[in-house]
Amino acid sequence: MREAVKNNWNLGPMGMDRVPVPYRFYGQDSNGPEPVVPWKEGLDALRAGSPQLHPYPGWDGMRETLGAFMDSLPAAPAGSTWVPGQGWRLQHAQTASETTRAPGVSAKAARSRSTTAPDGPRRRPSGGPATPPPAPGAAPQQERGRGHGR
Repeated sequence: MREAVKNNWNLGPMGMDRVPVPYRFYGQDSNGPEPVVPWKEGLDALRAGSPQLHPYPGWDGMRETLGAFMDSLPAAPAGSTWVPGQGWRLQHAQTASETTRAPGVSAKAARSRSTTAPDGPRRRPSGGPATPPPAPGAAPQQERGRGHGR
């Protein structure tokens, strides 16, 4: 996160060379040189139309939480995680299966998978024509179907 904040390409177009300290949203008030952005009104309108957002804090709570996070980012210990309301916490060491597993795969499922045998061939949908395997040295065939050029 520190690297993302340091190299944020949005800062230049906003006329900033770094994130403000103490942190404030771009255009959150009329104290800066930039135009005022109606953040509170926009968030209130978004929350009003989305019941899933009702449990989340309003503008003042979000601004305070994000500001505290951004202000503490430069001093955060390496390898730590931000926990809202608690600050920075060091992460526990992860097992090899947790650090190398695919997104969406639980730690239990990752531990139960064999690491020595490769995954088997993917199944083709039934009902389609069977295609013979390519001849040695032939160019690979392009897959067709959802997400493959249609």
